[in-house]
Amino acid sequence: MSPRSPILIATLGAALLAPAAAQATIPPDTPVPAGQMQHTIVDTTFPPDKNSEKPSVHGIAFHNLRNERWMTATTGREIVTDTTTGDLRMDCQYGPVESRCWSAPINDDEPAAGILTIWSGDNLVRSWIDESIGTRMLLDQGFYHITGNTTYLGRPAITIGDNGPSPAPDGGTGTASLIVDADTYFTLWREDHFFDQPKRNEQLDQLTETKVMEVVSPKGVDLTISSHPNAKVNDERSSAAKAAARRRAAAKRRAARQKKKKHHKKPARHKKGY
Repeated sequence: MSPRSPILIATLGAALLAPAAAQATIPPDTPVPAGQMQHTIVDTTFPPDKNSEKPSVHGIAFHNLRNERWMTATTGREIVTDTTTGDLRMDCQYGPVESRCWSAPINDDEPAAGILTIWSGDNLVRSWIDESIGTRMLLDQGFYHITGNTTYLGRPAITIGDNGPSPAPDGGTGTASLIVDADTYFTLWREDHFFDQPKRNEQLDQLTETKVMEVVSPKGVDLTISSHPNAKVNDERSSAAKAAARRRAAAKRRAARQKKKKHHKKPARHKKGY
C-alpha cells in the first residue's frame, strides 16, 4: 500500500492499526510466485449506524473507498477509487527499479491536478504474505490472539481478536477484530471500532472487507500508470540515492577504523618459560 494511500486504516493508527504502519517500513521478502499475478479488491466503509458523525482526515471525509491491486513477483499496479463520489483517489505502478504513484489532492492547499511521486526500489511490490506481516507480528507479540476457524470467500480462514480495549490515537479506547486467510494471513475482513473519544458520545467504526482474492494470469493485464497531465512531480529518487550513498560511506569509514585498530593493536606478551 502506498504511503499516501487514502485507505484510512493506514492513518488512524496507534496500536490497533499497527499492521499498516509496520508494513510501510518492512521490505517484502516473499514474492508472488513466478508466472502468477495476485489480484485483490478491498472495500473500506464507515457504517452510518456505528459512526456518531462524519469526521475527516487531512480534509477528506470518511468516504467509502475501493482498493484494487495486481501484483506479480516484480511489478504491480494499485488503484484507489472513492466509491461515494466515483472519483479516482490514487493510481500507482510498482516496479523493481522505481515506483510511480499519483494521488488526488487531499485538501485545497495541494495542486488541483494531484501529485505524482516517484520512488526508488521495490518495497511497494508486495505479495499477500508481505501484506500480512503486521498481523503476524502482533500475533507473535501477543497483542492479537486466534479465536477460531471459519470460511470467507470460500477460503479456509482464521478469526483473530485483540486483548480488549486499548488506547486510541485521539484519546478514549478502541478494539479490533479480524478474519484472515488461513494460508497467507492476508486480511479478508476487519473491523476497527473507536469509542469514548474526547467529544462526548463520539465513536468511529471502520470496516475493511476483501471482495476479491484470486490468482490470475498476468498476460494482457496493463500495469502502467495512467497519464496525469499537470500533476506536480515529487521525485524521491535523488534523496534515496543520497541516503544510500551516505550509508555506503559510513560503512566504509567503519571498516577503515576497524582495520586501523587491528593494524595498531599491540602484540600480546608471552611469559618467559622457566
